[in-house]
Amino acid sequence: MPLLSRLTKSSSGLRTTKTPKIKVNLFYLTLDGTFTPEETSEYQFNLSVSGTGKLFVDDRTSKSYHIHIAFGTLPTRTFNVAGATAFGAGGLRAGGTRKIDLKSELEKAAFMATQFDQVILCAGLNGDWESEGYYRSTMDLPPGTDELIDLVVAANPNTGVIIQSGTPVSMPWANRVPALIHAWYGGNETGNAIADVVFGTVPERGRTAYGEGVYIGYRFYEKCKRDVAFPFGHGLSYTTFELSSLSLEETGDELTVALDVHNSGDVDGAEVVQVYVGQILPRIWRPIKGLKGFPKVFVAAGKSERVKIHTSKKYATSFWDEQGHAWVQEKGQYTVRVGDFSAHTPLSATFHVGQTAWWKGL
Repeated sequence: MPLLSRLTKSSSGLRTTKTPKIKVNLFYLTLDGTFTPEETSEYQFNLSVSGTGKLFVDDRTSKSYHIHIAFGTLPTRTFNVAGATAFGAGGLRAGGTRKIDLKSELEKAAFMATQFDQVILCAGLNGDWESEGYYRSTMDLPPGTDELIDLVVAANPNTGVIIQSGTPVSMPWANRVPALIHAWYGGNETGNAIADVVFGTVPERGRTAYGEGVYIGYRFYEKCKRDVAFPFGHGLSYTTFELSSLSLEETGDELTVALDVHNSGDVDGAEVVQVYVGQILPRIWRPIKGLKGFPKVFVAAGKSERVKIHTSKKYATSFWDEQGHAWVQEKGQYTVRVGDFSAHTPLSATFHVGQTAWWKGL
């Protein structure tokens, strides 16, 4: 049981005593308030609870709504929702919004887009549409979002789209927008970070990411020979880069990959060089290649930088042998592929492992 400290005064000064503090998870409460809308319109109210709850709206007066909420904490609920994760005493969230006509609001947005030289359109998901503890039934954006983007881009082709979500979303309009940023969820400073990228304050070089299981993400799509809209490691910037002059050196167990990165544009920027390694003719089913290094290099406009990436040959080539309960580095030929994302690795070199070896630990 948690205790609350209390200071009391004695002849010798201050002393600390302990007063019991009871923590209660099971209780009921009611909330009452008045909502006065700023304009004459229809409104809708909603209540979300982790527990039990009821929402009452009484429009007894002509200008205000009386709101009454009855809430019971999480232990009062009488049924469970599959996949939902419950914590502590639960909670509630209440809100209200003016009812809108989707068609007319879309038309207003398209008209507004014609009044400006440039448009930045923010869309995506939030806690209402994705969370831990359950799977989304579709990859679509919330209703009306795709239509909004289509209409705004048609009204003003100079429109940049910013998507915020923690999971992939369908983008049927992706090839019709001139600029697209996937911003994920950046926390308290996300607005400043997005603004820095939009206005070119920082030469950011964000990249798409997937999990790194054996056949997860790009490894699965490459094995199945299926194209995706944005491959693993894909990303654009305000400048362009050229990769060239690849060399591969072996020193004991160390592989050193070196290449030139040239900024062929007129803006300073950063490129993420990606190094992949794959075995030629493996004896078991293996991914075509796996990511083994990805340094970010900053290059001034019109300049070049020599980049070196070091990796362990043992770590880059080994796989887990379930029968032998050990890692195995199999003899044979291996290819090093270098590029700027998984589906674009124009530079390559090969090296050889002369003898198969098993190992454990690190």
